[in-house]
Amino acid sequence: MLDNLIFSLNIVVPLFMVILFGAFLKYKGYVDSAFLSVGNKIVFQFVLPANVFMSLYNVNIVDVFDLRFIVFVVLFTIASFFAVWLFAVLFIKDKSIISAFTQGAFRSNFAIIGLPLLVSILGAERAAIGAIALAFVVPIYNIFSTVVLTVHSPHIKKLNVKTLFMAIAKNPIIIAVAIGAIISVSGIRIPIAAERSIGFIVALTTPFALICLGGNISFKGFDVKFKFSVLATVLKLIILPIICTLLAYALGFRGDELTVLMVMAGVPSAVAGYAMALQLGGDGYTSSTIIVLTTLLSAFSLTVFIYIFKTMGIII
Repeated sequence: MLDNLIFSLNIVVPLFMVILFGAFLKYKGYVDSAFLSVGNKIVFQFVLPANVFMSLYNVNIVDVFDLRFIVFVVLFTIASFFAVWLFAVLFIKDKSIISAFTQGAFRSNFAIIGLPLLVSILGAERAAIGAIALAFVVPIYNIFSTVVLTVHSPHIKKLNVKTLFMAIAKNPIIIAVAIGAIISVSGIRIPIAAERSIGFIVALTTPFALICLGGNISFKGFDVKFKFSVLATVLKLIILPIICTLLAYALGFRGDELTVLMVMAGVPSAVAGYAMALQLGGDGYTSSTIIVLTTLLSAFSLTVFIYIFKTMGIII
């Protein structure tokens, strides 16, 4: 039992120590908003795509692709969005925070925290299934976050489907998935020099992304809206992961697939949601508070989930 707890802490704590280090660097003035803005772009446009590409390049995608698993990932992600949105519409009287609440409770920071966590738990090769899942959930996160923010935006009256489609098609992570999948299936091998060069970039993924994440964390205090941020945090870190895990287990998913699903559902809310909320007229306070709470508290919730999985023998 103690060994399983130590295993869980050794997986989760290092990631969140790097996040706190990023927050420390911002607090002490070693990095500023301009650095973090550029850093976020580098992470999104180059570092994460390189990581996703290599995750797929290093495995035979045919061997790890499971249509039943992907269907579950897609359906659960969509269902969780509509369930949270319906809950918000029915029970939140302040309509100005519905979109930020919905996005914060359903959208996972799977790319920046989820994939490194899976690599730590499963190893790079077995974590490739997580990269495949990422390829399907990223478009869903972007599409449905844009939809809910647009529907409730005081500034935007019409959803531009063409613009939305082009934004998804140009998403660097989606492009990396497509290229990595094609090369993996075809069996083509890139030159050793290129592979090692990309490997150096991939090595930046976890530390650089988490430092930027920590530097972007900010908390603006308490107000009457704070309780909704707490509620969204409970949904994001406890209720949705439990529902996802139990449903997946009942449907026969085990081992690595069940672990990926738990991590996908249980990681904190995506930092990108704050920028989207501001851009599309959502409530910035609620969005940022959800990100802060889920990021900090997920260090505890994920440790508990990993401990349970390890004790049950799901994680080997």
